[in-house]
Amino acid sequence: MEPPERPIEAPPALAAALQERVAHALTGPDGAILVVREEELTALLRLALEGRPLRDATAHITEEALYLQAAVGRRRTPIRAALVPAVEDGRPAVRVACLTVDGRPMPRIVGATAQAVVGALAEDAAWSVRIEAVTLMDGVLAVTAAGRAASGA
Repeated sequence: MEPPERPIEAPPALAAALQERVAHALTGPDGAILVVREEELTALLRLALEGRPLRDATAHITEEALYLQAAVGRRRTPIRAALVPAVEDGRPAVRVACLTVDGRPMPRIVGATAQAVVGALAEDAAWSVRIEAVTLMDGVLAVTAAGRAASGA
């Protein structure tokens, strides 16, 4: 699984706008479809990693996976992950399909640990709503959520 080679322009303002849209979608009484472009996700990822040793973070979205990439350390060692989002019992779930450091696949235990961490983060982010579907398209991720009333929150 290889990420696309397209450049991503991700000005910081996109991160703030995405955070606002997510907050609105999570707190609204009605269901919502939240559409996230890879530029917005990249901007949010870069904001979250600000001040950390990871650089040049990008998020590419294809119909098969969400690809996260970054470079770490002085040598700018590349780290890549291919994540496949899903929904289980109304909660977000994530499978780590591939995890490499400097082009080398990581042992399964590392992938399993990364999968548990990413899954917990996804579930924490959507604790107040019932997720109906996660759809990947070229350059876009769409999350369909039930309203707070339907989720029991």
